[in-house]
Amino acid sequence: MLVAAMCIGLLALPVWAQRDGGTGDPAGPVSGDADSGGVVVQGQGTPGEVDYDLEVFGMMGWGRLGADEGSRGSGPWFGGGLAVRPFRRVGFEVEAGVLLFERNFPSSVRFGGNAVLVSGNVLYHFSESRRQVYVVGGLGVLHTDQTVEYLDLVMNTTLESSGRVDTFAVWSGGVGLKAFVTTKLLVRPEVSYYGGGALGVLGLPRLTVALGYYW
Repeated sequence: MLVAAMCIGLLALPVWAQRDGGTGDPAGPVSGDADSGGVVVQGQGTPGEVDYDLEVFGMMGWGRLGADEGSRGSGPWFGGGLAVRPFRRVGFEVEAGVLLFERNFPSSVRFGGNAVLVSGNVLYHFSESRRQVYVVGGLGVLHTDQTVEYLDLVMNTTLESSGRVDTFAVWSGGVGLKAFVTTKLLVRPEVSYYGGGALGVLGLPRLTVALGYYW
């Protein structure tokens, strides 16, 4: 329910941004600087130029690994990356992260493991204000290391275990918000989805919050 509510909220963000006069911020508009390629954020405290040359970000959140026969498990997601924004509304980023997943079945079977992702993404921002709604899409590689264990719940021991390792290409899509705390520090909640390869139709849904910094 929480994930569904977050998804609906993020999908409604473009309407919310449009309501605030098209800038996505009631504090005031954003004016450009042709020489540096940055933007001047006006109102609410600290006006200044946002330098879009390089963003460094770290993230954490939740994800779930799915296969064609169902979910393999869910758990915490940790990652980070680098981003550049050579155009006022369009940017590019490279990210890497790991999902630590686990699922326990009543039938004494346990799935677990990790999924490591490296992806290149393209972002489109709907405004240049303190609150910037964006959509993101990309291509990447996902490496999964899965273990299936058959347990004896009475003796609390593992009767049998088997492993599987896969590496395959994935595509992604998502929506998020960049909320500037200062002209260099920002918070990025995002809902995204990765699919392709052996993941079938379920794929890898992901809900993250990132902290970014512009150098």
